Amino acid sequence: MNNSDTYSNKIILADEIYENTHSAARDAGLVTGDKIIKFYKMTNIEERNRLVEQDLPDVLESLYDYTQMGVDEDDLVGEASLILTETIDEYLKHRVGNLQDIIDAAINERLTAYITECNGLKAADRDLADRLNTLSDTAVEMLEELGRQPSNEELAEKLALSVDEVERLLKMSEEAGKQ
Repeated sequence: MNNSDTYSNKIILADEIYENTHSAARDAGLVTGDKIIKFYKMTNIEERNRLVEQDLPDVLESLYDYTQMGVDEDDLVGEASLILTETIDEYLKHRVGNLQDIIDAAINERLTAYITECNGLKAADRDLADRLNTLSDTAVEMLEELGRQPSNEELAEKLALSVDEVERLLKMSEEAGKQ
């Protein structure tokens, strides 16, 4: 498969993501018929589609710079497509500035924020997993030392945590074990 085929497939995927998102929003009642009509009256849909088709390959090509940042490529394609479409819609309302510069800035700013948010959530998940593992390891060590299950107070003292925090972590660990 050559680069042209890859980008064509990504354009088709981006269109499907946009349509699916729009349909889901409409089905959920987040976008009503009146809002859709108002939206399309505010912008020239044919011009928007032409601009999206024109700029999407460049946007998709620029995604390569972001693929090494820990976010799934399909998620990046979907997010970039959404950013591009919203940026073009906003541009068509005001028609101020150089469209390519506006697109580049929006993609950079919003994808960076998106990646930071995704990675922040992953970091928080890793931190929580580390804390749960430390609690579990400490409980096993104390079981061997004491010859009995340590109390929450003993675990809290050993880990320099509050008893409430130990209880919260134990509850989360128990719930995770049930799944």
